Amino acid sequence: MIAFTSTPSFVVEAIQRAALVTVTFVENVVTEVSNLISYEKTFNQLSRLDNHQLEDIGLTHGDIPEVAVRSVNVTCDPPAASRTWYATSIFVLSW
Repeated sequence: MIAFTSTPSFVVEAIQRAALVTVTFVENVVTEVSNLISYEKTFNQLSRLDNHQLEDIGLTHGDIPEVAVRSVNVTCDPPAASRTWYATSIFVLSW
């Protein structure tokens, strides 16, 4: 017969920490994908406008990447410089 003993508390705590880390990671991935979609949507919509239309709203084609970065709903904690680099690198890669 197998005797069941209680699980040591450090094992339970380790499992709980691992679960929390996993959930946090998934939340961050979902947030980043959502941010990327928002960035691309804004960038693409503004890129379709001609110079006159952009001028009417006070923008130039050179302003589009910055405006698209600012349109992203940032809910996680990475530094702003990191987000700007990320969005700029996406812009450069998609150009």
